[in-house]
Amino acid sequence: MKNLLIATIHGMIEREDVKELERFCNIEWIVQDHIDEIELANKAKNFDYLMLNYDIVEGLSEDFYNIIENSRLKVISTDITGMDWAKPSLSKEKNIYLLNTANYCTESVAEYTITQILLYAKKFHLTFRDLKENKVPNERKTIN
Repeated sequence: MKNLLIATIHGMIEREDVKELERFCNIEWIVQDHIDEIELANKAKNFDYLMLNYDIVEGLSEDFYNIIENSRLKVISTDITGMDWAKPSLSKEKNIYLLNTANYCTESVAEYTITQILLYAKKFHLTFRDLKENKVPNERKTIN
């Protein structure tokens, strides 16, 4: 039976979410607000798979991949679409499969982008700047 390490923040992944995986894997958990990538690498190298919540670690560097190189770890699965933080080229070089969650919150990202465009067009960023500088916000006309 394969071994899976789940590294996540509190409340993100629950045991019920991975109940089916218990039929195929022995599962161990790291549930905390943050973990250093070196500490994570030293724990993960003894597992076959790592299910990684993006929020728990700031990024994966060459140091991370050097530690897990030639270890049992062969797959890292993450809960995010963008993968730059995990250094895909290093992952490939070290023969570690790096899996993302395709189309994760694509609609939400699009909504957020449109919202930011509208806020900028309405000059809300200038009001925010005034508030940050403890000034009374100036009245501003919006773009017609």
